[in-house]
Amino acid sequence: MNLWQGILWFTVKGLFLVAVAYAGIKLGIYLRKRHNDKLAKSEDNNNA
Repeated sequence: MNLWQGILWFTVKGLFLVAVAYAGIKLGIYLRKRHNDKLAKSEDNNNA
């Protein structure tokens, strides 16, 4: 493996890891928001 192949491989791997981390964070925020909405709805039903 020469230098350019190494740099290219490292860049692709880095971008892939960034994409996975970004997707994971987005999914985590979405799931937490949905969970909070469910909790809020159940609390509203209990109060009513």
